[in-house]
Amino acid sequence: MKEMAKWMKYVVEIVDPYLARNGGPIILAQVENEYGNFEEKLPGGKKYIEWAFNYAKSLDIGVPWVMCQQGDIAGAINTCNQFFCNSWIAEHWGRWSNQPAFFTEDWPGWFQLYGEGKPVRPAQNVAFSITLFFAYGGSFANYYMWYGGTNFDRWVGGPFITTSYDYDAPIDEYGYPNEPKYTHSKMLHGILHDYEHVILSSFPKVTNCGTKCEYVLYQNSTSVITFINNFNEDVAITVNYNNSKYWLAQSSSTIVGNGYSLYNTAVFSKPAKTLSSYIEASNFEFSYWKEPLGMWGDIKTSQYPLELFDLTHDRTDYLSYITTVKGFSGKSKLQLDDTRDYVHVFVDNKYVGSQVGSEHHIDFDIELSQNNELQIVVMTMGMKNYGMEINATYSRGIRGNVYLSNKDITHQQWNHQVGLKGQQLRLYTKAANPLVQWTNGDYSNSFTWWRTSFSVVDLDKPYALDMAGMGKGFIWINGHGIGRYFNATADSGDACNKCDYANYNPYNECRIGCGGLSQRYYHVPSAWLNKNDNLLVIFEELGGDLNKVKLVQKQYWQ
Repeated sequence: MKEMAKWMKYVVEIVDPYLARNGGPIILAQVENEYGNFEEKLPGGKKYIEWAFNYAKSLDIGVPWVMCQQGDIAGAINTCNQFFCNSWIAEHWGRWSNQPAFFTEDWPGWFQLYGEGKPVRPAQNVAFSITLFFAYGGSFANYYMWYGGTNFDRWVGGPFITTSYDYDAPIDEYGYPNEPKYTHSKMLHGILHDYEHVILSSFPKVTNCGTKCEYVLYQNSTSVITFINNFNEDVAITVNYNNSKYWLAQSSSTIVGNGYSLYNTAVFSKPAKTLSSYIEASNFEFSYWKEPLGMWGDIKTSQYPLELFDLTHDRTDYLSYITTVKGFSGKSKLQLDDTRDYVHVFVDNKYVGSQVGSEHHIDFDIELSQNNELQIVVMTMGMKNYGMEINATYSRGIRGNVYLSNKDITHQQWNHQVGLKGQQLRLYTKAANPLVQWTNGDYSNSFTWWRTSFSVVDLDKPYALDMAGMGKGFIWINGHGIGRYFNATADSGDACNKCDYANYNPYNECRIGCGGLSQRYYHVPSAWLNKNDNLLVIFEELGGDLNKVKLVQKQYWQ
């Protein structure tokens, strides 16, 4: 609680000039996030969340505090985060009749992991969700996300979440409209804004109009707005309302304002004709430097493998576990139990192989000759960013036993090397260029640093790196961390073969790009570029074809 108090006070001091009482735009504040989903499972959970709200109130910032998914704290405005929140409103008012209904996170997409197709949420489904929320009494709706983004450097959560946080948002990570979702959503909010004085002036009047069909009416002295809602997931219907017929597709709403049909969530009334593509902007000529293996810096020695974060302090992804193995000859099997997140194995500085880690075990076939140095490089692929594991129990590295040809070699001397030599030298900066001997030419091998300089013509449009020819590693441009890359093939099974907006399920359908790479293009902000003398540095872990690495420009036409 002490650390939480320090953090909250620190944040409030930063935002104070922007609070409403000081003429700023901040009219709401939030403390904690979805803690109610785990409160009962955590020792002292109820005590903590009550303290958190009371401490927030004591900061006296002059605006209300909201708590998402937290229905048990009197005085805090409980809010809903979901794909649909209309059915939550009645439950919310049943408990807190004096509170408005806030939809703090409507999810227009979902997270993407390496190895999966990109999740998309149909625009019709998003519009239906927002329309129903305001129809049944909602006062405020927020999108998570409205503007897609990019998790640069090592900031992406995970593990194995892509750096692209596009989220199928109405505005994509490059700042371009994602059509038809952008235009369809914009039209809906324009209509809701035009009639907000009516919607907020009274409670909804709900009337049945057939099987799984309801009219929801708002009216004041000058205007009337009606939401006609078809909850049938498989059946389109036609309804008569005020002597007019309205056709509604399955799982859709029609909005009628002052007798005129204004909007249908299932119909794109103004389809936007758009085209976006990646245009090649630059080719590269690379030079390379081989990352040294083995022990090259400060070493921590133990009689068993140590936990990764205890040594790296999350300043690097990489930790090498190095030990000497004696008495083994010929083909042997290395088995690693409960090792996360990603593993590279070397014997006598020669690359053996790489695998995604597992909480169970992974195996490597290796060749030994009586006396060998075994190096196991374990790396993180993003910190856990949600759930019960965000506490002291979260760990990475070699967490189980190590076996060699069925012999347990866990409890012997292990040397631990933190990070990479190239990271220590900051080879991703221009100042570090003379610190090592760079070699020109092609060289496809594991654990290799690559660098090149390039120019661009246009700084007004966003760029990306096409990494289709590479394997796995990290990218920097002009010292800025673009982030991890991983050319994992997208395989989401049947999820790529179906997408029904009326029966939308984000977890097992509506995926695109299956069969290709989960992520091919890595966003490069033009603000990080110069017209000339830009430095691109790549650390490649597996080996790849540098001739296929391209700088491309994201183009958009409408």
